[in-house]
Amino acid sequence: MEKTISSKQFFLIPLCLVFLTTLGSGYIYFGAYSEDKVYLSLLFKLSLIILTIVLIVKYRSFIQCKLRENIFTFLGSLFLLFISVNDVHKTILVANYAVSTKDHFTFLCNVFATGVFEELLFRVLLFYLILTKYPDKWKSVLITSFIFSLAHFSNLLNPDVVKISILNQVVFAFGIGVLLQSLLLRFKSLFLIITLHSLLNYFGSYKLILLHQEQTIQNNYSFTSFLPSLFFALILNSILIFVAYQLISSQLKIEKTLRY
Repeated sequence: MEKTISSKQFFLIPLCLVFLTTLGSGYIYFGAYSEDKVYLSLLFKLSLIILTIVLIVKYRSFIQCKLRENIFTFLGSLFLLFISVNDVHKTILVANYAVSTKDHFTFLCNVFATGVFEELLFRVLLFYLILTKYPDKWKSVLITSFIFSLAHFSNLLNPDVVKISILNQVVFAFGIGVLLQSLLLRFKSLFLIITLHSLLNYFGSYKLILLHQEQTIQNNYSFTSFLPSLFFALILNSILIFVAYQLISSQLKIEKTLRY
């Protein structure tokens, strides 16, 4: 008999785990920077990944993977990862920033650890638990993505984030969550969505963490910057949700055809 989870746990489990990983990430920035803090943060995230996998096994929240499609998406994801890291590396060299290959690699590992954790937690564990209560896949996608977006309020704990910008992050996270979930449903590739999620975080934070440009970011962001950003996030979300809906509709048609 499959184990079930209560409605309250739908919200509490992911929000608490994201809260913990935010604290783990923030540990790097509280006080003086050190390599030990970076490695402890990475170890902390790996522990959360293991915990999430245990919960996936416990609640039997598995996905069906297609080997052929996974090979293509795996190779495509590797190519995307290569050109992304190469682009940032060129930026560092051209601007003559003092960033070692070791620091860059460690940062990339931290970013991917966060991506792995959040994708396993939301797109696998939480989604398939919600799907057991709400068989409508589109509704389950929206609920999961809503909880995923709420989890980004945990960035209030990060002293380097401009507080007013967090609302934009929450709005944008909803659209991204819907798109990533639809990609997983359509292509059955965890590596694809983990790579996309991690690269979003990578490009969104490398200037702050690797190049230490937090002061510039803080000074240039104001309420007048917030409103256009919010409007852009809403427009972008509309596009992402439309694409996601088409992907899910396509997958449902395929499943219906296979049943008959």
